[in-house]
Amino acid sequence: MPDFQGEDRNELHGSISRLRSAPINPKWAFSAIAENGDLVVSLWQHKIKRDRSLDAFAYRVAVTRSGKNHLGHKLFAEHLRQAFEVNIPLRAVVATADGASLVDDGKDGSTIRKKFHLWREVVGKVREFDGDNYLIVFQPA
Repeated sequence: MPDFQGEDRNELHGSISRLRSAPINPKWAFSAIAENGDLVVSLWQHKIKRDRSLDAFAYRVAVTRSGKNHLGHKLFAEHLRQAFEVNIPLRAVVATADGASLVDDGKDGSTIRKKFHLWREVVGKVREFDGDNYLIVFQPA
């Protein structure tokens, strides 16, 4: 598993802007389309798993896993749909939570202390998306 502790980022949107992207609304958006057309998303570090069958890192979750940020999830689902249908490359800003169990319990992510890291070494592709459940696979950049 990659070490995401090396580059401390105190705030998500500063990290997203380093990829030449800006969220529609910094209060609730956690995905954006960059100037070059790539999808930039924030993902939880503890949910990135090595998938031996894919020979890659994978992120398999559901958009509705936490229903507290409806606007953010709606935009994220639209971005995932676009990336899936048009094969848009995905860049990850990885969030490492102080308490991963809080995330898994559905606590509002904006209230959890976390660090952000630009995962520059990989490019992701949305391999599966059914409107809720999705699979992102990461390969070396």
